Amino acid sequence: MMRRSKLISLMIIISTFMLLSTVTVSAKTVSEHEPNDSMGKANTFNIGDKVKGKIYKGKGHDEYDWFVFTAPESGKICLDIQVPNPSGHEANFDVYNDEFQELFSEKMGAGIKSPRCKGTIDVKCGKKYYISVWEWYGDGNEYIFTTKYAIDKTKITKVKAKKTSAKVTWKKKNEASYYQIRYASPASYSRFGWTKGKTIKASRNTSSKTITKLKKKHSYYVTVRVVRVVQGKTYYSGWSGKKLIKTKRK
Repeated sequence: MMRRSKLISLMIIISTFMLLSTVTVSAKTVSEHEPNDSMGKANTFNIGDKVKGKIYKGKGHDEYDWFVFTAPESGKICLDIQVPNPSGHEANFDVYNDEFQELFSEKMGAGIKSPRCKGTIDVKCGKKYYISVWEWYGDGNEYIFTTKYAIDKTKITKVKAKKTSAKVTWKKKNEASYYQIRYASPASYSRFGWTKGKTIKASRNTSSKTITKLKKKHSYYVTVRVVRVVQGKTYYSGWSGKKLIKTKRK
């Protein structure tokens, strides 16, 4: 009896640990540190981190900053780059793969107030990617950039309603960890948007979900989005276009 009790306790501990290990990890801020003026001395960061630094050609001659990340999974990465307080001189951003092939290039900060740009690159699992920030001359530019997995929207292909339920079908996405389905009555939607609606979850292995406990002879708007979890960080696609569901009288 004692042995069985210990086994049950152990199973509870293991289950709790597995549950905690799936909790979403919030993005952290990484500040550049010297020396990082070459590809071989690049600062390491992870996808989802916010990276901050300053490039400065004048005193100190810190005209190059290099960063590197390793893609944990294949997919499309969105770059979001900002120069909050431009000096009037260009800050240059370049992205390379591990074979030094240029994948992205942007010049920012030349006389533009708080410039910002976005771009995307395709990455492969396990490969390294380098980001170079540089300035040939000027008074220096502070910069901030983030990277995250970009996920294309799905599309609702069919809705089929019964008295108190409705089956929603969408286009399956290979990168999905799971899907979220959100629904609300038109009256509630017109007043509060989706804030008064309900959200349910569907497995990555399915392309349909039946919504239950709906009211008879009632209308609902429904929309779907793709959710991807990579290294404990959660990424969302945009919501699909909404579809109207009308439940039946009998």
